[in-house]
Amino acid sequence: MNERFVKKRWPRVAASLVLLLVALAAAGCDKPANAPEQTEAEPAEASGEIRHPPENDWKPYEARPGEKVELTVMYASEASFYRDYGNLFLARHPEAEFRVVALSETRGEGDMLANYEAVLKESAPDVLLLNEAQYEALAANGRLLDLDAPIRSSGFDMESMVPGVIELLTERGGGRLYGLSPSFESRALYYNRSLFDEYGVPYPEPGMSWEEVLMLAERFPDANEAGQPLYGLYQPTFTISPFDLAMKIGSAQRLSLLDPEGAKLLLDSEGWKRIFSLVVEGYKNQAIYYPAAPLRDNGNGTTSLSLGSNLFLDGQAAMAIDDMLMMQMMDFLAGRKGENEGESAAFAWDTVPMPVSPDNPGVTPYFEVEDIFAVNRESDQLSLAWEFVQYVHSEEFMTLSAKSSSKLLSRTGFEQDSKGRDLSDFYALQPDLTMRTPLVPKGFTRAFRDIAEKAITDAIADRMTTDEALAYIREEAQKTLNAAVSSGNRERFALDEELL
Repeated sequence: MNERFVKKRWPRVAASLVLLLVALAAAGCDKPANAPEQTEAEPAEASGEIRHPPENDWKPYEARPGEKVELTVMYASEASFYRDYGNLFLARHPEAEFRVVALSETRGEGDMLANYEAVLKESAPDVLLLNEAQYEALAANGRLLDLDAPIRSSGFDMESMVPGVIELLTERGGGRLYGLSPSFESRALYYNRSLFDEYGVPYPEPGMSWEEVLMLAERFPDANEAGQPLYGLYQPTFTISPFDLAMKIGSAQRLSLLDPEGAKLLLDSEGWKRIFSLVVEGYKNQAIYYPAAPLRDNGNGTTSLSLGSNLFLDGQAAMAIDDMLMMQMMDFLAGRKGENEGESAAFAWDTVPMPVSPDNPGVTPYFEVEDIFAVNRESDQLSLAWEFVQYVHSEEFMTLSAKSSSKLLSRTGFEQDSKGRDLSDFYALQPDLTMRTPLVPKGFTRAFRDIAEKAITDAIADRMTTDEALAYIREEAQKTLNAAVSSGNRERFALDEELL
């Protein structure tokens, strides 16, 4: 099969998955009188309190007849902005004009947050698009507009927003809400009903622990009737590191890999030892598919995967951890079923919520918000900027988006996709507000992947015991961390992300 799926990420490099050859998606500067006076923003550390425009100073946006007004926004590109948001907003506000600052300007050498701050200072955008780390840092530095007054003044319907999204953004904002996200990322446990029926294994159920899911995975034979390898559990489509599953299980149990400063590894606990042993043993007995050749960045921020290399799609894995991409690929295969001899045929499948920790049954580490819209506190167009942000999070806009979007929308009432399928398993669990992705010296994430891959490979081949492999990771990675810490440049430590 020649169809390929390409994954591109910004800035976490997981923002979008584009299906090549498969069409799955549809297609001036003067300060207005209604803007509140601004004061010089003070860092939270210096002033002890972030100052915000008083609620009684906030005035809703009102268009002036015959007057054009410009709004500067940050987005991936000008073309994608107009396609995703701009054209629909202009239909309601023809007096508006957009200037788009490409997010590529925030990339480059050096510290990722410092790079964003530099672009913010130079381009002075009114509306910012942020990832979680940028949102948290800029909120703490007093750079973002507190949305309390705009929300109250405009009557924006907050009650219908997905609670987990708002809770996460509020917590990362230090108890205040500085941004909104129209969508979020979550995963579910897919399972092949046909394989479970064939081998007499009970279906996975909501609320199962990771240990229970791995026990189900072990009940499948090593090969199917055709002699092809058969696995109990297939990891996410774009798994990069074989250590990522251990990371996610540990996060579900609220085990931190690094201390809060990102300076010391915490892999010497009994909890980490047990999880590492479970995962390595799962790889050894073929209950879990081991990414023997983890996907690598092509060098241009993309990673490609042919459909034929996804064992769950090929019917050679009983379960899979994945996001909405898997559903899209299943739809494609169902449409191609029987058209070409030898190609994978669609089969009966279903989903359940992700496995959880019995101690924290309602939360998951597989819940993220990446595209966070916020208003620059120093904007000269505060009211219009909020008008834009509230519109792209409105029920009206999301009703239009739901007709073609493959994303999980951040308003309740949209827990079905365009085909009418129930997506509630992706909405079932909330983010764990106690866990966050640490910032580490730039380059450490890639080095850690290489160290962990070698150790796990050696453990599977019985060249190391699991205890020795974990000790190797801890010692070698700590050395690398110590050597890199003086650089001052930081990146998110996330093993399931590509790095530009």
